[in-house]
Amino acid sequence: MPHDKGHDAELIRKVLGGETDSYAHLMRRYIKLAGSVAYGFMGDFHAAEDVVQDSFVKAYRNLTSLDQHDRFRPWLMGIVRRTAIDALRKRDSKRESSLTTAEGDIQLPDPEPGPEARLESADRQRVLREAIASLPEGQRTVLAMKYLQGRSYKEMAELLETTESAVESRLVRARQALARVLRHFEA
Repeated sequence: MPHDKGHDAELIRKVLGGETDSYAHLMRRYIKLAGSVAYGFMGDFHAAEDVVQDSFVKAYRNLTSLDQHDRFRPWLMGIVRRTAIDALRKRDSKRESSLTTAEGDIQLPDPEPGPEARLESADRQRVLREAIASLPEGQRTVLAMKYLQGRSYKEMAELLETTESAVESRLVRARQALARVLRHFEA
C-alpha cells in the first residue's frame, strides 16, 4: 500500500475521534516496514515480532502526542527503533547476568570451546550489534532487509516506497558505513 500522508492523517483523526478500528488500517499499512526495522535490530524473528507489537501499543497509547498527523510513519519508526534498543539492552543485561552469576546454566552444543572462546564469540556478536545499531535507521533497515531477511531489491523498494536503484545506493552507503564503524570498533 503506497504511503499517503493525507490518508494517515485522516485515519489518525478517526482514531482520536473514537473510531478505534481505524488504527488497524494504520497497523496493516506499516507492519512490514516496522517488522523490517525491528528485525534489523533484533536479528531474531520472534523478538522482532514482540518489538513491533509493543511499538504499536505504545504508538496507540501516545497518539494524542503526535502533533503532525501526516508524520505518523517516521514517528512510528522512531518508536520501533527505541523499543528495539530497549529490548536489546534488556537482553544483553540478562545475558551478562547469566554469564556472571550462573555459568553452569550455559548449554553449549559442542563441549570443545572453552569460556574464553565463548566470551570472544559473544563479544564479536555484541560489537557487530553495536556497530549496526550506531548506523542511521535507513541504513540499518536496508542491511537487515537484504542480509537478515534475504529480500530482493524489488521487495525492498516496495516496502520502503522507493526505487530499486535508490535501494541499491542505500545498501552501498550502508555497507561502507558499517565497514567504517567496524574499523573504529576494532581499533
